[in-house]
Amino acid sequence: MGVRLERTLVSLGVDCIQTLDSSNIDPDSLELEKSPPIIIGSGPGTTTYAGFTKVLLDTVFRMNEFGNEVPVLGIGLGALCLAEVLGATITRPRTVIHGEQVKVFHEREMILKKMPQPFMAGCYYSFIINRESLPNEVEIVGWDLEGEIMAFAHTKLPLYGVTFEPGSYLTESPENLFEMFIELCEK
Repeated sequence: MGVRLERTLVSLGVDCIQTLDSSNIDPDSLELEKSPPIIIGSGPGTTTYAGFTKVLLDTVFRMNEFGNEVPVLGIGLGALCLAEVLGATITRPRTVIHGEQVKVFHEREMILKKMPQPFMAGCYYSFIINRESLPNEVEIVGWDLEGEIMAFAHTKLPLYGVTFEPGSYLTESPENLFEMFIELCEK
């Protein structure tokens, strides 16, 4: 899925792609003050075992709160980590979904503004964001038939998350999602 993500971003003119393994990042080596937008991709496991990802997201969140805005798009486990850093809790879904298409509904807002309504997305999850635990500053912008959160956005900071996999061939029009992220980054 990472290869498809990278190809999609390159086709949209993104020329600054750097892949980091969150389990091998030296926090002191990161220059976040000069950071381009960050996309935190998926990975196996839970937010508890996401390596340096939550530390990185917490640092970026704090920087954003103090005016040094670094846009972030969390995908899959990256979205769950972002939601947790923002104050949400992660729980087990009613049904575990691995490699299945799910219909995603939205109101053409924020990160999903350019996506078809509804659209099919590839899902691979064993955990979900607890809807009731979302802080007031986080808005649900996409959901499935069960009402599970498929996408969210911070209302004041450039922080976005999608719990589906835009890098999956099961996901319709992933380039639209990334086009919108690029536009949101340019604001």
